[in-house]
Amino acid sequence: MSRELVDNVLSGMKAGFKTILNLEHPIERKNMFFQKSSSKLSATLLALILGASVFLAGSVSAQKYGGTLVVSAYDERMGFDPAAHQFDHMGSVAGHDYLIIPDVRKGPYGDGTYGLNTMSAPYGAWSCGLCESWEVHPTKLVFHLRKGVKFRNKAPVNGREIDAEDVLATWNAAIKISNTEASGNKEKYKWTVLDKYTIQVEWKTPTAEMDKFTGTVATHGIFPRELVEQGINRNDWKNTYGSGPFYPTKFVENSIVEYEKNPDYWGKDPFNPGNSLPYLDKVKYIFIDDAAQKAGLATGKLDATIAARVLSISDVNDLLKSNPNLEEIKGAARAQLMPVNITMKPFSDKRVRRAAMLAINHEEMNQSLYGGSAIFPIMPTYPDTAPYYISLEDMKKERPDIAMQYGYYPEEAKKLLAEAGYPNGFKTNIIVADFGREAAEAAALYLSLVGIDVKIRVVEMAKMYSMTMNKKPDPTYTDMAWSDTGCIFAFPTCAFSIHMDPRGPMPWFAQGNTEFEKSAYGQEFITMLDDINTETNLDEHLRKWKKLAYWSNEELWFLPLMMTTGSQFQQKWVNNYDGLIGWQGMAVHMLKYSWLDVELRKQLSGRGAKE
Repeated sequence: MSRELVDNVLSGMKAGFKTILNLEHPIERKNMFFQKSSSKLSATLLALILGASVFLAGSVSAQKYGGTLVVSAYDERMGFDPAAHQFDHMGSVAGHDYLIIPDVRKGPYGDGTYGLNTMSAPYGAWSCGLCESWEVHPTKLVFHLRKGVKFRNKAPVNGREIDAEDVLATWNAAIKISNTEASGNKEKYKWTVLDKYTIQVEWKTPTAEMDKFTGTVATHGIFPRELVEQGINRNDWKNTYGSGPFYPTKFVENSIVEYEKNPDYWGKDPFNPGNSLPYLDKVKYIFIDDAAQKAGLATGKLDATIAARVLSISDVNDLLKSNPNLEEIKGAARAQLMPVNITMKPFSDKRVRRAAMLAINHEEMNQSLYGGSAIFPIMPTYPDTAPYYISLEDMKKERPDIAMQYGYYPEEAKKLLAEAGYPNGFKTNIIVADFGREAAEAAALYLSLVGIDVKIRVVEMAKMYSMTMNKKPDPTYTDMAWSDTGCIFAFPTCAFSIHMDPRGPMPWFAQGNTEFEKSAYGQEFITMLDDINTETNLDEHLRKWKKLAYWSNEELWFLPLMMTTGSQFQQKWVNNYDGLIGWQGMAVHMLKYSWLDVELRKQLSGRGAKE
């Protein structure tokens, strides 16, 4: 195919491109929370520009109390059991506190050390929530609880003080629910109450898997043990007894959930220690369709959205033109990746895999399909997973040979193919679901220019995953496939542990059969991953992580293309809400810091404080 024809096809794609957020992947649906990201600004610079004037102590714009924040929620899934999987149960979050929470002082509004936008992070990114202090040991953690923190003053708990037995009861309840982090680790960790205010968790093998374990600890809101002892239904919104900053006061399924502030909440603003939290009087999540959401944003009846929605460029522009008080913040939406079968020719040859990467013009594809809004590089992490993200600029300095793979070098690709024994290219196929079809077609156009003739096979999404992401791939998966990633918002080593580890249950980017696991190739990866997971020094953990990240980009068990982005919106009068980053997106960890300029809202939209 000629270059001129490719240009014409790409132009046609750009003209007709419309994208819809369609989160059907099982892990991604759990983890689809807003990411405050930018391809142009670092997290630290964003902190200075967006946060310094509103969040830091001594700021020009002082925090204000009161008002009702109205937010359009990202989907209708709702649950109120604090022991259940948090990502599917946003209703439980605001009413409870957690043993540990992200340290916002180290996040984008603080010193920028960590992105705080992942499902979890190394233990250096965390601070105490309900604990007053915690001790980190190679095979255990010890938590010393805050004294005087009380549950909701409602029978039968009646506002009693939280103690270590409640933490244990929460863990024991969580391990009985099949889809929780605790359930998956119930054999690995042992919890023991040492005294009324001290509880420890132990494991056998020294490990630094804090990026996974801290997520396990932080996923479940602490609730009173009476709920278990008396058989009280934890999933009934009326039975919220936690110590959190907001309590649900109204719930209509698939319609609305309302919260009111806990007047006895113990928390203080870490940036303004004299300020009690929360700032808001009420929060309303409303579940509406896209048309109603756009109308609410345009008229100022809606304060903000939660989770990045993928809209066409024209829709975003029209919305911003309709309301000059509206602010857009880009967020990660869906990864576009191509796993390849590295156990069979031609992709068993690393030169072929590298040639395929060099043949694809990432930036032109980004501009043609996504209006320049997509993000790359994206694997094993993506922007705002500080300090773990490796930018293209960093790659160019540290590993220019790998950075080259994100450029466009078709002649170099042809040379590699010739060296690998394919001077005239070859025919191949790719298994793809509808969500990746346009991107796959664009990639196929580029590959055709170097002689790789790609036949695209479109299947249903569930079929695509069943064919590729298991230990016994479908026999027709002989060459290439398409995938998103379940690790958009997960812990830093998620892509390694879930996607690449041949020992794992879903080795999307590594053929996870027994022979591959035992091979020198598989063992090399396993050795490096286990070395990361037994490293307790945070600096060494990061260094070893980067080593494996570069190894992964060099070996190319998958061809990473880019991450599409969506848009989150908020009105000018909403403050500290754009800090709703990552899996913390709808969690109380950030919502309790949000505040409204109700006078400005009245002036600009006519809405009162309680509207």
